[in-house]
Amino acid sequence: MPEDLRSLGAPYRATLFTTVLAAAFAALHRLTGEDDLLIGVASTHRRGTDMHGLVGLCVNTLPVRVDTSGDPAFTVLVERVRDALLEAQRHRDVPFDLVVERLGAARAADGTALVRVTSDVMAEPTVLRLPGTHGEHVDVGVGVGVGVGVGEAKFDLSFGLLDTEGPAALVQYGRAMLDEATAASLADGFAALLTTVAAGPGVRLSRLPVRIHAPARARGAGRPAEGDHAPVRGEHLAETLLLAHPQVAEAVVVEPDGGPLLAYAVPRGVSGPSRADLRSALRASLPPESVPVTVTLLDAMPRTAQGAADTSRLPGLPPVPAPAVRSERP
Repeated sequence: MPEDLRSLGAPYRATLFTTVLAAAFAALHRLTGEDDLLIGVASTHRRGTDMHGLVGLCVNTLPVRVDTSGDPAFTVLVERVRDALLEAQRHRDVPFDLVVERLGAARAADGTALVRVTSDVMAEPTVLRLPGTHGEHVDVGVGVGVGVGVGEAKFDLSFGLLDTEGPAALVQYGRAMLDEATAASLADGFAALLTTVAAGPGVRLSRLPVRIHAPARARGAGRPAEGDHAPVRGEHLAETLLLAHPQVAEAVVVEPDGGPLLAYAVPRGVSGPSRADLRSALRASLPPESVPVTVTLLDAMPRTAQGAADTSRLPGLPPVPAPAVRSERP
């Protein structure tokens, strides 16, 4: 797969790293339904001969912002990501902490306010070779993937590629954001996305096969009718718990047909709880199969003309199919 992705990006002056970053943006767009997205990447400060003798980790976090609107072909997205990455690299010497400080976006307890999703390409592991010593590589669980272990990530979500002959797709995740079964499903989806674009790079984002599959659970009242893709609000205990939270003004839990349980909450004031805080509270009170795979924070709950919560306008949900129109000759 890595060689196929290299070949894909070559005509567009895109490296393997850029192509994988484009795939991460495509996956994030498919998962959230959002068009204006930001993913963080690692950028080295070790440049020039004067830095060769410096000991230490000279890495800066570089936020890359990309517009995925218009349902572009994946090759078009690769070009957008390439241009955005080149523009971001012009400012790579600016420390990330300074960017956070100047924007007044203080770090939260569960990460940073600017970067929650990252992407990377990892090469074949190497060992340190010194005279008279023997080195051995030891695998440490860092995420979910084919043949890859499970562990805690530094960010909410990270998409990666192992540049080896073996398993390629890798997803790292924060345990406060996703459970293991959901993360494994997401890793399978990302692997399928990489395989799809490698085989047909002209595919549009709306046709890419990234989808989280919900674990089997008993579905109670409010289950959508067969063939109906609109989320239907039900009397779910997770919603009741969110509404009982003193720092939550509004909340709704929806379950798209065949999809995972999703929660949405509107915090009270500007210093409300984080997504991780709310999901941790749900995990402490509910069985695993009843915990939403994610809690999305909203500035305001979308409303219908009658004032009820409009679940069809919640971000990250599959579109509702338009009703069929029949025409008859008079």
